Amino acid sequence: MTRPEHRRLEIHHAQLKRSLLKIGYILPGSVVKRFMPCGRASCRCAAGRSHHHGPYYQWSVVLQGKPAAVRLAPVQAGLYREWTQNNQNIRKILDKMRSVSMRLAEHQTKVMPRR
Repeated sequence: MTRPEHRRLEIHHAQLKRSLLKIGYILPGSVVKRFMPCGRASCRCAAGRSHHHGPYYQWSVVLQGKPAAVRLAPVQAGLYREWTQNNQNIRKILDKMRSVSMRLAEHQTKVMPRR
């Protein structure tokens, strides 16, 4: 690895670290918008999916190894959607940081003297 390439990787890693500072609250899981039937045979929703009630918002997550779903108000859904997206963004950034670190580590392994 050339010195310019090494420096480029260091700069890229520093940029990734800075991008983490811009991320707000984080939550695992996802937010889904659902339309559901009520179950009454006489209701319009019994006519098919296009007549279901909703939208209802739901945060789906695995907590302590068990799936959970929490119904959200529309305002909450917007926040939770942003926070779950932040979580996904952090994962992507960390994957990139890991990749840069691996490339630098591979280089260090090659240039270290053998005993």
